[in-house]
Amino acid sequence: MSRVLLRGARVVTMAPGRPDAEHVDVLVDADRIAAVGADIEASGVRAARSGP
Repeated sequence: MSRVLLRGARVVTMAPGRPDAEHVDVLVDADRIAAVGADIEASGVRAARSGP
């Protein structure tokens, strides 16, 4: 299965106390979101930069 790291992705949050939208990294492992956060470090991934 493939792993993809989206750098600087715009994520819409619904968590109390967090902004409505953030720019964060998202690690996708196969068909699941494995991690969301700033400056995620992961090996064996295809990295993609999000944004214009």
